[in-house]
Amino acid sequence: MSDRAILIIFLIVVTSGKPLHLQQCTDLLTDPDTTDKALESLGLPARREARALGDAYEITSQRWYNRLWRALKRVLQPIDPFNDLPHWRRLTKKEYDAIMAEHDEDREKLCWARATEFFNRLIAASMEELPQHYRDNWSGDLAVDGTFIAGSQRGTRKDLRPDDLVSSAPEGGWHVRDGDHKGTRAALAKTKDEVRWGYEATLVAGVMTDQGQHGQPHLIHAMSMDRPGHDPAVRALEAIRHLIGNDDVHKGIIVGERAYFPNARVENYHEPLRHAGYTLVGDYPEDKLGKTHEFESMKLVEGEWYCPALPDHLIHATEDKQAGRIDQETYDDRIERRRLYAMRRKGADDTDTSMAFMCPARGSGKTVYCPRAQNSERGDAKKKRLPRILPAQLPKDRRKCCDNSTSVSIPHSEGMKYRQTGPAYQTAEWREIFATFRNVIETRNALLKNGRGASIGDHTRRLVRGFAAAWMFTALGVISVILSLIAQFLHRVAANLTAPPPVTTPPSPPGTSSPVGKPHGPPHDTSDGMAA
Repeated sequence: MSDRAILIIFLIVVTSGKPLHLQQCTDLLTDPDTTDKALESLGLPARREARALGDAYEITSQRWYNRLWRALKRVLQPIDPFNDLPHWRRLTKKEYDAIMAEHDEDREKLCWARATEFFNRLIAASMEELPQHYRDNWSGDLAVDGTFIAGSQRGTRKDLRPDDLVSSAPEGGWHVRDGDHKGTRAALAKTKDEVRWGYEATLVAGVMTDQGQHGQPHLIHAMSMDRPGHDPAVRALEAIRHLIGNDDVHKGIIVGERAYFPNARVENYHEPLRHAGYTLVGDYPEDKLGKTHEFESMKLVEGEWYCPALPDHLIHATEDKQAGRIDQETYDDRIERRRLYAMRRKGADDTDTSMAFMCPARGSGKTVYCPRAQNSERGDAKKKRLPRILPAQLPKDRRKCCDNSTSVSIPHSEGMKYRQTGPAYQTAEWREIFATFRNVIETRNALLKNGRGASIGDHTRRLVRGFAAAWMFTALGVISVILSLIAQFLHRVAANLTAPPPVTTPPSPPGTSSPVGKPHGPPHDTSDGMAA
């Protein structure tokens, strides 16, 4: 049984809506409706030939089952980061610790990279079912998220004695719904919700800004796997590395929850994506609202650079809203007024080492009146009745932003962790992008996991244990979702049917939706809705 054959057989099973069981694969081979031509295309003998060799499919089904099992193990062996862990029985903690003490971390990293490339190549191949002229409609926008993939029903407890048994899938981690989702001993003892053992799939969906009348679908472009909440930004970057390195792929907006922006380490997410040409848009936790950085007296407030004279009540607008000190109408008004003080970008290139900005009181597009501007600038601002900056609002020492009449350069390294390059935070444009992208990725998560999609969320439909097997079956589920969405879309095109409006679910409110992106901090449950 070749590697190609076992992959094709599993793909047929998953796209048929059947459980990813080896018995289902065996039944496919032994089914009388499976033609000789189909068997020969898999590199397998025709029925008469197999019968002549004493290897008839119907009679020796157990032999074919064993061949499928060996083929699956052969495919997984070179890409399994934890190939040294047996899964045919549960290990004691002492046995598990002894194996991990000898575990080859270099081989683990190599296999992880192999698996990432292997499964993403399969995903990329499935995308080719969509004709090229439709693929060209995608402008490079991405939404990224992690979603819990259930493993064994029995996880590894935190207080095991040497002779106690670990999980039959010991590579997994605990998923705790409440708080920051970290599966620490304290969190497990504190939570009143169900805790689960398993993995986290990082999915990256391409967002179609214009789906057309037939509803061109948002397809999943990449994925990765790890334990729940473990290095989510690193896994996301690994998943889309093939997109980053492809000059033919457009680089658009990328939106992720707080595990990616802003909580990830800069070198693991922000910096490589910015240098590749992506525009980062994201949300902030409560302790990172308002001003987070300053450069040459300019203030970085919720992702945007502002004039030193930005009033305090505009700096703290979001904090005041979340604390209930102002209502929504007042908040929206302050967000709009805050834009008048924004340093204006000169160009949109974020791939170099710095970016040029212009003072909001200068140039033909000035938005405020400043006493430090030139006479002609002040006269024009007064004529336009622009908001006036008072001398007391300005810093006593004149910095670059006040001295340079044309522009000031701000290094990208300044405030990179919290800086956004899309629309200003909480403006109508920002809300539209953030809500749309989050809804897209949450519905892709749902299609992968629930019964209206690939049903990967039900671990009884993929009973082979181990991290690599869970990764492979999740990737096959992703491919099944992609092929289904493409087939539905092409049917609508052929029949000239208008796409039905998607069922949308607004993202969770700030402060409740995002993990902190640390080990054992799994993501929140995703929406059960569907969207084309």
